[in-house]
Amino acid sequence: MMFSEATKNCLPHPENCMLHFPQDMLQFLSIRLVGTPVSKGQMQLYGYTAVRDDRDWMLNYVFNHSRDDPIIVQQDSLIQMMGPKRGIEMSPPVLVELDIRIKSGGSKEDDLGLIDGELIAPFENHGNQSTIILLAIGAHST
Repeated sequence: MMFSEATKNCLPHPENCMLHFPQDMLQFLSIRLVGTPVSKGQMQLYGYTAVRDDRDWMLNYVFNHSRDDPIIVQQDSLIQMMGPKRGIEMSPPVLVELDIRIKSGGSKEDDLGLIDGELIAPFENHGNQSTIILLAIGAHST
């Protein structure tokens, strides 16, 4: 992850900005893979999970693998997240986009859809910590 650059709008100067304040941040550590159409053995996953936040609505990838470079996982295993490239603000709205597929054949048309959709993430406060709860994962073929 990289720091956001100070802008010319930082007052009085970038090292002591009075315009931008500390924010709660969202960090993806891993995703647990459960309930897949492949019940036994290893599977090859590709696709992406990305977040759009209020700071910048561009895709901020936390998982991004092409069909030619899939990861190999098993049922109930953890998928470690690679990013994001920049910090994700945890102030609503936060849009999480998911498109992850199981490589199962010689062509893309033979592959099974695992997760395909988006959700606006709700937040819960727990004292000094905030928790994001994402419940939107169900296996289906596309």
